[in-house]
Amino acid sequence: FDKVQELYTRCFDVQAVTTLDIGYVLYGDDYKRGEILANLNREHQKAQNDCGRDLADHLPNLLNLISKSQDAQFITDLVHEILAPALSKMINEFDPQRMEEKNKLYKKHYKTLIEIPNNNSMTYQYALKALFSVLKEDFYIQEEALSEYVKNDFLASLNNEMSIEKLAKG
Repeated sequence: FDKVQELYTRCFDVQAVTTLDIGYVLYGDDYKRGEILANLNREHQKAQNDCGRDLADHLPNLLNLISKSQDAQFITDLVHEILAPALSKMINEFDPQRMEEKNKLYKKHYKTLIEIPNNNSMTYQYALKALFSVLKEDFYIQEEALSEYVKNDFLASLNNEMSIEKLAKG
């Protein structure tokens, strides 16, 4: 269990490959994420979906929302406009070259790495791919249509965030 938890932390939390906060994957710290969070909070409340301590755009919360919401149009829009593009980006973040770029960034800012990624980190990529496949099938998603929604680069957002953090520390 500890190894799985460490792997999860490595992939999604500390020195992350990606994040499970879908709005951040798509928009970083842009105001659009705030708008998405506000709208999702309203939808979670309507569906009586408790997000716990996580934000409204956290992937598990969105999957629960899909199962609880009675608004079919909202669910379709959520999957097509937010979930599918974000999952596509998240899966791409597991590319070995992208992972190496992130490790260089972390090393530059923190002078250390928690752990060099290995083949085990691919485990979550496969889970994300499986979820993406199910959504593609159930919601008739065309992969070609996804590129128009994807404007943000997770690596660039991460670099900006780290630079701001470093400036704040002085």
